[in-house]
Amino acid sequence: MNKIIPFTKNIKLNKASLPLVIGFFDGIHKGHQKLFKNLNRHKFNILTFINVPGKPNNFIFTDKQRIENLGNLLPNSIFVLDLQKSNMQAMTFVYILCHKIKPSCVVVGNDFKFGRARSGDVKQLKKYFNVRNIPIQSSYKTSQIKLSLLNGDVKFVNESLTSPYTIIGKVQHGKHQGCKLGYRTANIALPNNIVQPKEGSYLGYTYFDGKKYKSAVFIKNHLLETHLFNFNKNIYGKTINVVLIKYHKQFDKVHSFNELKKIINIKVKEIKCAF
Repeated sequence: MNKIIPFTKNIKLNKASLPLVIGFFDGIHKGHQKLFKNLNRHKFNILTFINVPGKPNNFIFTDKQRIENLGNLLPNSIFVLDLQKSNMQAMTFVYILCHKIKPSCVVVGNDFKFGRARSGDVKQLKKYFNVRNIPIQSSYKTSQIKLSLLNGDVKFVNESLTSPYTIIGKVQHGKHQGCKLGYRTANIALPNNIVQPKEGSYLGYTYFDGKKYKSAVFIKNHLLETHLFNFNKNIYGKTINVVLIKYHKQFDKVHSFNELKKIINIKVKEIKCAF
């Protein structure tokens, strides 16, 4: 299991001198693969950030899921710098790296900035460390992945990320409208600070208790509803993982409950046949 260590002035000395990969990593896309190339499992560390001042509050993943995704890369340790608690000067940042973490080399993207007001840059790092400065391919920019989510192009999103785009959450009670429509759904509230995928219906997979279920997924108003095919368990309060694989259709305007029931019935059948 990865060690999650707060990055502070009081951080304990890290005896092993390992490469340190630094970045925010809101979605580990294929452009990031260059940063981790030639690094052995458990023989490198990662430094990431939370509560970054001025950073747009529209993330691909929550901080918790983002750090879990980094853990899947199997680093020795993940250092987390909370900039709300400690928005340190650039030279303080450098000092902690030099005297506490003591990396054998520092691996960063070509546009990396650090320190209060983003005053430090790659050129400054090179004065103190062996720096591997890796250009990130523009076609895999995080901004493009966010735009694709907004446009419903989850195919591009999944092709860009190193693992499929996944929404994780606890199943909550809703209005129980799905049951009235003849299709039980598991509901997840999407956090307001993440990019909501385009509203509409999707083909997806829902993972629960180690099993994978083909699903009809509906997203609207920061609420995800997933209808798992061939599944009838009560899973309120349980955690599920939902992978979107293809956008299906926008929502239709309806004028009655019976009309809505007819449309949902068609959508679910279409999605089931599309697998």
